Amino acid sequence: MLFKTVFFIMSKRKGNKMKTTLIKDAPEEKEFKPEQSGSSAAAAESAQERNRRLQRQGVTIPDITAVWIDPAVEIAAGCILYPNTHILGQTQIGADCRIGPDCWIVNAEIGRGSRISQSQIESSVLAAGCTVESNCQLKDAQIGENSRIMQSYVASSRVAADCVIGPFSHIRANAEIGRGSRVVQSQLEDSRVAADCEIGPFSHIRDRAEVGRGSRVAQSRIEDSQVAEDCNIGPFSYIRPGSVIGSRVRVGDFVEIKNSVIGEDTMISHLTYVGDADVGREVNFGCGTVLVNYDGIEKHRSVIGDHAFIGCNTNLVSPVRIGEGAFTAAGSTITEDLPPGSLGIARARQQIKENWVTNRKGNYKGGNNK
Repeated sequence: MLFKTVFFIMSKRKGNKMKTTLIKDAPEEKEFKPEQSGSSAAAAESAQERNRRLQRQGVTIPDITAVWIDPAVEIAAGCILYPNTHILGQTQIGADCRIGPDCWIVNAEIGRGSRISQSQIESSVLAAGCTVESNCQLKDAQIGENSRIMQSYVASSRVAADCVIGPFSHIRANAEIGRGSRVVQSQLEDSRVAADCEIGPFSHIRDRAEVGRGSRVAQSRIEDSQVAEDCNIGPFSYIRPGSVIGSRVRVGDFVEIKNSVIGEDTMISHLTYVGDADVGREVNFGCGTVLVNYDGIEKHRSVIGDHAFIGCNTNLVSPVRIGEGAFTAAGSTITEDLPPGSLGIARARQQIKENWVTNRKGNYKGGNNK
């Protein structure tokens, strides 16, 4: 486009007249044209010719000047390539895909009917019907059919069919996600999540950890441990290395488990520490239970039998053995073994002092001492 600028100089007002002087037109500005070498100009022309050839083969390209396709790329009929899309290397794209806008795809295999937008995909394989959208980055990833990836990073990992990843998830370091699982706002590293799981939000599973089929993990951290099927973990749980969690176990809010084996159908609902313990099946932990496993020099291990009931605010001073079906009274500090079916009470007897408040010197006014 050509621009012409006209300059005016106006003198001071004299009476009712104003003298205006036209200086002259500014010199015309030349239209800007980027310099191209012969080879780059030829390359651009060749790229557009490849796009025209693809159009003749049934590929829709609304703007052939805004799409770059390397010569070795294979694209099946029925695809649509939107602007600002780069398809490079040995990429293969199946029929009826929608690619773009704003995509960068290198040495990838894209299955039939997939949808990719605003994402970068490198050396990855996507099965048919996948959706990758909104600022995703995939590298050395394998994505199963009909899976959806949103605003997430997946590298050197495998995602099975019918999964949903994202938004804001980070999957890397040989992680595996089973069919139909959902991962939201979470991080998986060198770990395995089985089918039909729900991970997140704000969960971190790493270091060879495994989560069984149908389990739920919310706002929790699992490291180098095994969680069996149909467990419910979190929110705000921490399963530390060396732990084995049985089927249908409940690990609730603010529970920490370390180097322990938890039997199936056990309930550890809240505010509990289980360290260095072997826990049987169908055990109930009351709120505030602590396994006191460290004496300042060594760690000690305790055993809790099947169907035991641990009352609220119980301290189990390891090493100690709680027999099958045994109960501990709330507020007890257990230092000796309990036989099966017994009740352990280890606390001072309550004393009541009548009229203690009225006989006390001073006038107590509760919490308000103003």
